Amino acid sequence: ASQGGGREKGQPAGLGFLADQQNLVGWAGAMASGKGPVLEVLMIGPTGSGKTTLVRRMKQVCKLKVPDEPLDTMPTLGVELDTLPYRTSALTVRELGGSFEAVWSNFYSDCGAWAFVVDLSDSKSLAEGTVSFLSVASSPEMAGKERVLVLAKADAPTRTPLHDLDTILRLEDLRRTMGARLHVIETNSLEDSVRGVEQLLDTLAGIADRAHNATS
Repeated sequence: ASQGGGREKGQPAGLGFLADQQNLVGWAGAMASGKGPVLEVLMIGPTGSGKTTLVRRMKQVCKLKVPDEPLDTMPTLGVELDTLPYRTSALTVRELGGSFEAVWSNFYSDCGAWAFVVDLSDSKSLAEGTVSFLSVASSPEMAGKERVLVLAKADAPTRTPLHDLDTILRLEDLRRTMGARLHVIETNSLEDSVRGVEQLLDTLAGIADRAHNATS
């Protein structure tokens, strides 16, 4: 069942609407009281890996308005900032374009967690993204923070085969060295697909909860 305010299968539309409103009201109350978990997430990755599409889907799951027109997939120039209400958490997602990799490090100290998006449909971009991911993970400001490796476009016909994926990403080695700090999630490329999106939001909300409880 969705934890992001979505209507469960078979639930009357009216009840689903009321549930959405209650979630938003509950989130607003928690934020106003200063008691709700807050997390800033730095979302980075190579140009064209699917970051903007992913943020759009996250906003849709959180019941935020997105443009009706088809998504413009031009590369992100600069910084995009969105605050997403999810459960009782406020997730501030700061998306940086891949062409701005040289200045990613300027934002490392401000984030509580980070998400790195790679494109499974492009083996060259995937290889380059893996190098960048390891570089970010080795930064003293990011090494101790929880991170989500998002494997985007998992449904693409040109998806990197599993045996090649293991060779390029060396996921088992990453899991062994990073332990509980690493979360790996697959998402699809179809515009109306939310595969993995709720899992990503759940993961980020969990990180926000842990950080909030540690300082309470």
